[in-house]
Amino acid sequence: MSFAGDTVSDQVSTHMCGEDPSVPEEPPVRRVGTCAIVRFPEEIDMTNADDLGRTLLDLFADGAATVIVDMSHTTFCASSGFTALLRAHAHGPDDGGLAIAAPTRQFARTAALIGVDQVIQHYATVDDAVAAHGPQLSRTDP
Repeated sequence: MSFAGDTVSDQVSTHMCGEDPSVPEEPPVRRVGTCAIVRFPEEIDMTNADDLGRTLLDLFADGAATVIVDMSHTTFCASSGFTALLRAHAHGPDDGGLAIAAPTRQFARTAALIGVDQVIQHYATVDDAVAAHGPQLSRTDP
């Protein structure tokens, strides 16, 4: 449910993992037109990078023209996380692809140091990424 004045990033629901710690937590996903917006967790490392990468590839397979990765909560991303992002970018469609939105300072610094910011489009906010790749949300959209 959305409320007047909500931004795209406000409308992304929070997914709560089950009681069983062996069940991997799935990142929350929101669709806007042909865009899928997925919020990545605070830490990305070898324990979750493959699952996150698979989520991105599955979103493309399910018809998303662009997958926008909301990095607003990500303070640590190991090399396995950057590999997953680059792999998804390489397998995404040519007319949309992968975009990174709202990167934290820590993530943005590392991405710049290793050149990921030169390969995958970065946007200051999720709303900026949606504006560049998909339809604007109206205040009546669910």
